[in-house]
Amino acid sequence: MKDILEIVEKQLGRKPRAFLKVVNRCRFKLPRVILSSPELSPTIFWLTCPYETYLISRLESDGLIKKIKADPLLKQKILEKNKNYIIYRKNIGHSDISQEKGIDGIKDLSSIKCLHSHFAHYLATKKNPVGKIIAKHLLNNQKCAKKCF
Repeated sequence: MKDILEIVEKQLGRKPRAFLKVVNRCRFKLPRVILSSPELSPTIFWLTCPYETYLISRLESDGLIKKIKADPLLKQKILEKNKNYIIYRKNIGHSDISQEKGIDGIKDLSSIKCLHSHFAHYLATKKNPVGKIIAKHLLNNQKCAKKCF
C-alpha cells in the first residue's frame, strides 16, 4: 500500500486525501483513478495520470466544457449521472460536506465544471456520458510512451 500511495503522491504532486483504493490502472499497471472517502470533499474519483490530466486540461482550455454544456440532449444524462454519483457517495460514507452536490461538488446537477472528474468517474464506472466524450477525444493520444514513475 505504501508504494501505491507514494506513486499517487508523485502523480498528483501532493498527498492523496482520504485515499481508499485504486479503481483503474493504466497499461503500465500504475494508478490511473483513485477512490477517496467523501469526508473531506464531494469528489470521490480522482484522475491521477499526469499525461491524461495534461491532455484534459488542454481540452478544457480549448472550450470543450462550453461545447458540452451547449448540448441539450446531454443535460438530462448529466443530471441523472450526478444523482447516481450522490447515491454512490452516500453508500461509501456520505458526509455533510458533500450533501446533494454532484460530480466535482457541483450544485447545478444538470451542468459540469471539471472534465477531469467526469473522466475519472467514467474510467471507474463506464457510466458517465461526459467522460465517454472525453475518452473519444483522447483516443488518439492515450498511449503513454513510457511509465510516468
